Amino acid sequence: DVDVKPIVGWCEEIFGIKDMAPKVAEINKRYGGKTLNGTNIMSTNGCFDPWSLLSVTEPRTEDNIQAITYEAGHCAPMTEPQAHDPDSLTLARCKVCEFLDDMLTKHEKTTGQVLARKENPC
Repeated sequence: DVDVKPIVGWCEEIFGIKDMAPKVAEINKRYGGKTLNGTNIMSTNGCFDPWSLLSVTEPRTEDNIQAITYEAGHCAPMTEPQAHDPDSLTLARCKVCEFLDDMLTKHEKTTGQVLARKENPC
């Protein structure tokens, strides 16, 4: 277990907000924890990302909740690609692009509204 009291104290001091302690039960109840209350969600998890332990790591096809894990840290799929990126990170970026493209296509078919988008680099 991690003692978060010192960390919370630092955050309260830095950001000037009192009572910043994590409200895990409240957040899990609102959003569903690892059994998310939602559909069409993509969860990306870096092997070196400490937050991945709290994330959805297995896909659920019945409500289109996707999960992909890659060899990098937090938010790596959102960074500019580099020549030395691991293959798993390159694949994760492609999977995110495919997922978003699918969501935009479904939206366009449902609403008739065509949305601007960049070409999928994969």
